[in-house]
Amino acid sequence: MNPDSAGRALVTGASSGIGREITRGLARRGYDLTLVGRRRDQLDALQSELAACHGIRTCAQTLDLSEASHVDRLVADLERDPEPWSVLVNNAGFGVYGEFTTTDWDAEARMIAVHIVAATRLAKVICRSMRRTGSGRILNVASTSAFKPGPLGAVYAATKAYTLSLSEALAEELRGSGITVTALCPGYTLTEFMSRALSGGTEAPPRHAMAPAAVAEIGLVAMFGGKRIVVPGVANQVHVLLVGLLPRSSVAWLTRRVRAGRHGGERNRR
Repeated sequence: MNPDSAGRALVTGASSGIGREITRGLARRGYDLTLVGRRRDQLDALQSELAACHGIRTCAQTLDLSEASHVDRLVADLERDPEPWSVLVNNAGFGVYGEFTTTDWDAEARMIAVHIVAATRLAKVICRSMRRTGSGRILNVASTSAFKPGPLGAVYAATKAYTLSLSEALAEELRGSGITVTALCPGYTLTEFMSRALSGGTEAPPRHAMAPAAVAEIGLVAMFGGKRIVVPGVANQVHVLLVGLLPRSSVAWLTRRVRAGRHGGERNRR
């Protein structure tokens, strides 16, 4: 596919995990890419790989989206940019786990800033650009945690519930506009994020854990198909179905029991 006919895509959290695989999937489809992440060395390596393998244009911005000034800078750049955007992927994020009364507020505030404030601002500014052309795709990376209360990860689950709710609402608002919004809700994925969540990386991942490349491709196919919500993997789909059938108080109790065993009840990791 010719890059000029594919268009431009912006991906946050592009330097590793699901975000990196999404950028590779978009590059294979011929999109020029703007990559946003915190680790310059990984962004540079990914830029070189994508340019060499796919002949696309790439731009990398080393930004920490938990910092308001960095988000302001990115939004200002986007507002000045006259070229249209075809795809936005809000993927940047991390988790904080542990008892609510003992977890670090500064870490949780950064998480809220990334998952909610930055993602919402980027969706708003890119969506306005897409409105002018009457087409575009937005992919917001949520989680299976979005479907349930998350004791011992309460704030993380709440931010992902926000992501899912916002995505569904925007998808309805934009119905018929040529712009679609998709929420990608993965479960356990074999990334650095999950390694930090699983007891410092010493606990074996569950059998249903998925490779980030598989999750990314499922998300991209759903996004380009205009699907509103996608949960990768049969085990995760069954999990979400059961969560919807049980009383939320029972789901919260079960979630707490599982996480207490996994994290020792009080671990807090980024």
